[in-house]
Amino acid sequence: MAETMKGLCLNEEQKLEIRDFPVPEPKEGYVRVKVKRAGICATDIGYWKHGSDRLQLPVILGHEASGVVDKLGDGVSKVKPGDRVIVMTTYEVCGECRFCKIDATNLCIKRRGIGSKENGG
Repeated sequence: MAETMKGLCLNEEQKLEIRDFPVPEPKEGYVRVKVKRAGICATDIGYWKHGSDRLQLPVILGHEASGVVDKLGDGVSKVKPGDRVIVMTTYEVCGECRFCKIDATNLCIKRRGIGSKENGG
C-alpha cells in the first residue's frame, strides 16, 4: 500500500475535510518536508468562504508551515534530511511582469505557490 499523509483539504464543494493524500516524491531541486506546524491565515479563510480563481480543488490549504527535511530531490545540496526548515510559499514566478521587476514577486500574475493550486501544509 502506498504511503499516505493527512491534509486539511478544501474539497470540490468548497467544504473543509481531512483527507488522506499520497506522500509526494520531491522533484529535482526540491525537498520534501515533514510538516510539524502549519498556520491557517486570512488567505486560507478567504479561499474557504469566498473561493478564488487561484484555487485548483481539491487542495490542501496552508502556506505557512515549518518542519523537518524528510527527503531530498536530485541536485539539492544546501540542506540535508533532519534539517529544520520553514516553507517557502512561492516556488515559481515569471520574472517579467511589472511586479517581478520591482521585486514584489508575491503579486506576480503567473505566481505559483502552495496552498492554492498546489498542496500546502
